[in-house]
Amino acid sequence: MPQRKQGQNKFAKANEKSVQNDEDELRRLHVEVSTDQMLKAQWTFSSTVLPATLPLKKTEGVRNILISSALPYVNNVPHLGNLIGSLLSANIFALYCQTAGYNVLSICGTDEYGTATEARAQAEGLTPQQITDKYHKLHCQVYDWFDIHFDYFGRTSTPVHTEITQEIFWDLYNNGFVTEASVEQLFCEKCEKFLADRFVEGVCPFCKAEDARGDQCDTCGKLINAVELIKPQCITCRSYPTVRSSNHLFLDLPKLEEKVDVFFTESVEDPNCKWTQVAQSIARTWLRDGFKKRCITRDLKWGVPVPLLNFKNKVFYVWFDAPIGYISITANYTRDWRQWWLPSEDVAPVEYFQFMAKDNVLFHSAIFPACLLGSGKKFTLVKHIIATEYLNYEGKKFSKSRGVGVFGNNAEDSGIESNIWRFYLAYIRPETQDSTFSWEDFALKNNSELLNNLGNFINRPLMFVMKFFNSTVPSMKSLQPDDVTFLARVNSILHEYISHMENCRLREGIRSVLGISRLGNGYLQVQRPWVLYKSSDTIQRAGVVTGISSNIAALLGILLRPFMPTIGEEIFAQCKLPSERRSLAPMVTNGGHIICLLPEGHVIGELFVECRRLQKRTNLLAEVETPQTELLPLQVQALRRSIGILKRRLSSLCHTCGCIKPIRTKHCSLCNRCVKVMDHHCPVTDNCVGQDNRVWFLLTSIMVTIVSSWIGWLAVRYWQKADSTSLYEIMTLVLLSIGWMFGLNACFMTISSAIFNMTTNELTNWRRYEHFGTAKTGFRNPFNQGYWSNVVEFFRPRHYETERELYKHSATDGGRYPFVV
Repeated sequence: MPQRKQGQNKFAKANEKSVQNDEDELRRLHVEVSTDQMLKAQWTFSSTVLPATLPLKKTEGVRNILISSALPYVNNVPHLGNLIGSLLSANIFALYCQTAGYNVLSICGTDEYGTATEARAQAEGLTPQQITDKYHKLHCQVYDWFDIHFDYFGRTSTPVHTEITQEIFWDLYNNGFVTEASVEQLFCEKCEKFLADRFVEGVCPFCKAEDARGDQCDTCGKLINAVELIKPQCITCRSYPTVRSSNHLFLDLPKLEEKVDVFFTESVEDPNCKWTQVAQSIARTWLRDGFKKRCITRDLKWGVPVPLLNFKNKVFYVWFDAPIGYISITANYTRDWRQWWLPSEDVAPVEYFQFMAKDNVLFHSAIFPACLLGSGKKFTLVKHIIATEYLNYEGKKFSKSRGVGVFGNNAEDSGIESNIWRFYLAYIRPETQDSTFSWEDFALKNNSELLNNLGNFINRPLMFVMKFFNSTVPSMKSLQPDDVTFLARVNSILHEYISHMENCRLREGIRSVLGISRLGNGYLQVQRPWVLYKSSDTIQRAGVVTGISSNIAALLGILLRPFMPTIGEEIFAQCKLPSERRSLAPMVTNGGHIICLLPEGHVIGELFVECRRLQKRTNLLAEVETPQTELLPLQVQALRRSIGILKRRLSSLCHTCGCIKPIRTKHCSLCNRCVKVMDHHCPVTDNCVGQDNRVWFLLTSIMVTIVSSWIGWLAVRYWQKADSTSLYEIMTLVLLSIGWMFGLNACFMTISSAIFNMTTNELTNWRRYEHFGTAKTGFRNPFNQGYWSNVVEFFRPRHYETERELYKHSATDGGRYPFVV
């Protein structure tokens, strides 16, 4: 009970801090407004509506916005960082542009060629085509669930992509920007093939990281030639390759450096430039260090074939053909793709926005523009590169192999609505520096911002309309100074919202939405329409306050839709907002000033249900009658408990195999499989030691120890009686001694594991497993049932599917369940 009380006090302090932040925010928003601003805020209704749906081509006089997201690798399941770094951000901006009345084309797709796909197919025993079909479908399912939709979501493994890639290559080749050279390349004699960069791993020559790939080091970000790696290894057979010569094609980037420099300078010096600081910094560094020739071919079978006779066994490097996927995906979608990518001069220009994480900036800011410029054709070049920093997970980097983070398919299993995920990811979007996903902060923002702030304001005025005015919006004549001041302040934040969204500052955009709802809550709290309605003298005043607040609630539906499209549509349905009034275009063209969306006499729909659903989701312990001051800590505490259970469920999923792991199971990266009660990977037998073979491993180690001892004893006896001793005999004795020590050590460790019922992996990494305790609680072994029972279980293992089944058989702590739930 004291522990529970302590937890409540902790969350009460968090609530007080949140309330204090809200008060600070209100003081910040309480700006003085001029008379001119107040006059502009007078209540008027504009008849301007969103133009009819534009055909998929450029229309003169209209802003043409082309939006693309960095193509996700098809062989990976996207995690939350992938989503907010590119796809979700692109989708939010595309929805805003549609709402603002622009002519928008948004495209994306899976990047399906390259070494990574071929390696994944080899690991899963499938063909590259089968592996891309499998994961392309998975990507589509993840994005559909997240409400992430593009005009067209394609793929790069299409005939159209091959045709356009080869056409651009021929342009570069004929213009003298492609050269041929012989390069030293790693050759695996065991696999009998040249190794592409992704088939090689080793030590980075720059930062000495041990897991650097053959093309780039993820630790320091440096581009690497595979032969530069220290101690390179073939990832297929783990042998050490040799260096041989192979002819390849190179993109002559030094010849294109001046063109790219002019393109970059004109882009960033444009007053309307929206390149993020991290994108500009990376591009400037690349230009400052000077361009070098870049190899654009690889010794692979899966990719776009090189259309030259002497290179018929090679394909294009994935980072040469992947950005061309933006063009080919558009071509797969519409016959008018040239109007977007090869526009004529007699129509309005195309503004091209690209969204990505910072690790993709190099290729999109330099190499891809260089290819398009070198082709000699007037391709549409990227005008705005919107790059983010990295999103971490609870202070750590996302990692599938280590099971760190939440991945797309896991989010769907959480039971939390996709729009809530979208809201929180936008709220913590790493725009200027790395940010961290935190379950505790996720719960707090869900309650304090979505429920108590946004949901509370949208729900209350619409409920007043339904309850007090028979679901009909009352008259809003005779505005008082407080009303006009409130509208002026909403105008000010609306102007900030439009500015943030136009400049792709999406995190600030969602916070502006919350700022408007916070102002609205303060306005209702001061005006108190539920009190004004009780008197016949002030009932008209109650109608004015309710009508204004209802209109701001409808406005929030429009502003919120890019971030939370499902909830935005529910607000429209609740307000019965006609489609012609769901546009932000009149307010954008009107300088960011609000217009009347729900005029007098407008009939609204049923009570807003989304707020109630949020309350049901978060309020797991508190009753409806609980006072508001006590509700938030209980909600946060309850959701935190629910999220704790969810985190343990996610930790039981293997993000590599895609299977549910029984407790004590670990995925072996060398064997590429999950092993039950894994002890370690034995390098001698090249196999994992686990529940199903640990007895045989024990017998093997005992036999190795006995045989080594016996042969060693015979060797010593022979040595004593021999007239002379050769070097060969000495080396034999040394090797036998080493084998004896290894066998004895393995025998001792395995017997210890049997006696204490704890594997080598658990002994080494016990802090990573919650059931062994923490640094605060100290170590405890919930599997220890006594020496004799442990030994019996070693030879006759028990299979525990879940933690609760373990509890049924555990006598630890007097039969108390040893895990926190």
